[in-house]
Amino acid sequence: KQVLDVAAIIGKRFAGSVLHQVVRLPEDDYLQALDELWRRALILVIGDDDYEFDHELVREVLYETLSAMRRRQLHRLVAETMADLYAGDLSSLGEQIAEHYVRGGRPLEAAQVLLQTTQGQSGALVLATAQAHISRALELLEKAPRTTAATTLASTCWLHLGTLLARHRLYDDDQMRQAFVRAQHLSRQLPDARLRFWALRGL
Repeated sequence: KQVLDVAAIIGKRFAGSVLHQVVRLPEDDYLQALDELWRRALILVIGDDDYEFDHELVREVLYETLSAMRRRQLHRLVAETMADLYAGDLSSLGEQIAEHYVRGGRPLEAAQVLLQTTQGQSGALVLATAQAHISRALELLEKAPRTTAATTLASTCWLHLGTLLARHRLYDDDQMRQAFVRAQHLSRQLPDARLRFWALRGL
């Protein structure tokens, strides 16, 4: 039941490495549980370490049987586990990790992951994706408690957006300038002047 619950939280398709680390069962017990689920035709083996629910409805029913508190806890554990396992490359899984953080009641961490997925990338198509991720991060931060950490992250998001637009020069100067203005406005609320310096430099 524990293995099924966590698998239902991860999603229709899930990595065995993530599942194993969250359930924290001895390896023999974990592999036996997976084998039993496969024998009962609840999951399919689709790769060396990848599995999938045979029917999405089964996963949905399992998900709905969990209490709201338990779902939040498991989403948070899955997010933390995935963020640790895939820290070196968030580009493909960052959005999924962020969604787990959101459902786990951690909007600040979700926004941080979304921002990280936009860093160190280039190209017009990547820029469009980065803008979407930064917009989502800022939306989450608007709903988060007004803390120094949240304000710092929001200012960093605007600063990074302005930097991306300046680098690609695919958008008008007003949009780029607006991003730096927002970053600078938020940075005034912070004790550390470094963000303010970089925002002013962008302007």
